Amino acid sequence: MLAASAARPVVRPAVLRCSARCARSRPAWRKTPRTSKPCAGSAKARDYFARYLEVRPNDVDVMTDLGVTYRELGQFDRALDLFQQAHRLAPEHWQSLYNTVVVLGFNLKKYPDAQAALEELRKMQPNNADVERLATELDKQRKAAA
Repeated sequence: MLAASAARPVVRPAVLRCSARCARSRPAWRKTPRTSKPCAGSAKARDYFARYLEVRPNDVDVMTDLGVTYRELGQFDRALDLFQQAHRLAPEHWQSLYNTVVVLGFNLKKYPDAQAALEELRKMQPNNADVERLATELDKQRKAAA
């Protein structure tokens, strides 16, 4: 997970090399190193994730990856819709909720909604240092905007 800065979303290893095999094979996606993300936030990555979801529409990991890609493309409402859909499908999937907080707080500046999602996330991940860093950064962001 990339959480050195709270404004950075959780990115799973599926934003990869943008090769044709990525569009056809989830195992190929999972074999690629996490550090290899040359097309993160690109239209090409968006197309690969969307194509994958056509085959496996309930894959919350890829749904979240697609949401992260939309966020990086500046399409915050679409990203938020995907994170919320992933969270509805798998309420234990904390990564989608983490990214919901990021979009609500850092991109859309909807601080009350971001805070509510953060509280739910803290209940799910009470000892997660990344969640606490996110909370700290969100608090800084909110205070700076006031």
